Amino acid sequence: MLFSDLVFLFFFLPLFFLCTFIFKNSIPAKNMIILAFSFVFYAWGEPVYILLLILSIAVNYAAGLLLDMAGNKSRRKAVLVGAVIFNLALLGFFKYIGFIIENINVISGLALPVPEIELPIGISFYTFQIMSYVIDMYRSEVKVQENPLYLGAYLVAFPQLIAGPIVRYQTIAEELEERSVSTEDFAYGMRRFIIGLSKKVLIANQAAVVADGLLSGGIEITSFGAAGAWLAMIAYSVQIYYDFNGYSDMAIGMGRAMGFHYLENFKNPYQADSASDFWRRWHISLSTFFRDYVYIPMGGNRVPVHRWIFNMLTVWLLTGLWHGASWNFILWGLYFGVILIAEKFLLKYRPKIKALNHITALFIIIIGWTIFRCESLSLISDTLLTMLGASGLIDLKSLYASGTLNLLYITAIICGIAGCVPAIRTTLPSKLRARPGGATALDIGLIMALLLSIAVLARGSYNPFIYFRF
Repeated sequence: MLFSDLVFLFFFLPLFFLCTFIFKNSIPAKNMIILAFSFVFYAWGEPVYILLLILSIAVNYAAGLLLDMAGNKSRRKAVLVGAVIFNLALLGFFKYIGFIIENINVISGLALPVPEIELPIGISFYTFQIMSYVIDMYRSEVKVQENPLYLGAYLVAFPQLIAGPIVRYQTIAEELEERSVSTEDFAYGMRRFIIGLSKKVLIANQAAVVADGLLSGGIEITSFGAAGAWLAMIAYSVQIYYDFNGYSDMAIGMGRAMGFHYLENFKNPYQADSASDFWRRWHISLSTFFRDYVYIPMGGNRVPVHRWIFNMLTVWLLTGLWHGASWNFILWGLYFGVILIAEKFLLKYRPKIKALNHITALFIIIIGWTIFRCESLSLISDTLLTMLGASGLIDLKSLYASGTLNLLYITAIICGIAGCVPAIRTTLPSKLRARPGGATALDIGLIMALLLSIAVLARGSYNPFIYFRF
């Protein structure tokens, strides 16, 4: 089930909030409701894989109890290692076993059977999430959760179950035990949810038609010329941001309406003036996970230069692999690893002109998205070369034939780009809110955006979700 499904919007979510309102004074009841509804939410698409969620809860709950009871460091470390191995093995089997066997066959010439295993939705997110609980328990940063139902409610809460943000246990540990929802919290949550839904439906979905039409529409990308290739990648850059950011907005909004304060996952990433600045703003929960649980334990930057380079490349190799079992993701991760290393060494040569730094960062980001989006090395090569003009500047006939030069889609992309401009994104709403009746006008605008989003969804329009793949 998607947040942008009409069933979710008109039945699931209202029924959930009705049940939580009825039991608003009972934390145990509200946590049980979260657990029950989240299982239904997940089972809507993949009922069999609920068993994986239950197994993950059970094993990591037991690991938490063992860590709490373990009397010495060696026993605690053994429990931690066992739990981490279990979680990574579960993730590795479902996500990477086919990829590993395929590459063994290519390298060795063997013909080992490649299992066709369907990837459980959200497994990358909830595996990292539950590992944060065990690791923080080992570090004595959180207390053991003795109630398995509460731990389950933390892990499988439907707002962040399938697409994050990756919520660390310490972020909401106290709120699992005691929380309340004020009228202001609920109103803020619903506003944030509508903003996220509008980003997803009105911008990301429309940009997706252009990106997918040009990159997967049956016509070679080289046929469109440089302008067509750049249009495809700009459309994809808009799509992936508003798709993922929109989902994070919806998750944060629903969390707030439930009494949870999830941390921000995006902070205007396309305003970045360097690749390192971009990664301080994009998918923050994943970046901080790798920083705190991989990079810093490896020594971070407090090591000799050669070791630091190794640490950086390792972290970014793992970041690429986390996104998927494919060589383009590995290449994408290493691409950013190399870029970030280069930025560190070239910092003193950086231009003083902020606009130039911003344009350079956008170029680096879009090239990165090209590697990320194109699933084969040949398509990556063809797209990059076409963007550089190897197939001419533009072929309007091919572009029109693709069906992507539609006023609606292009307008959505332009609105998406405009929404990344600080003056439009934050300054204008702030000024309007400060005026008499401004807050009411903004709320009316949100209601109109909600109605328009519902109308678009009711038409059965294109409604993909990028991060289902991860």
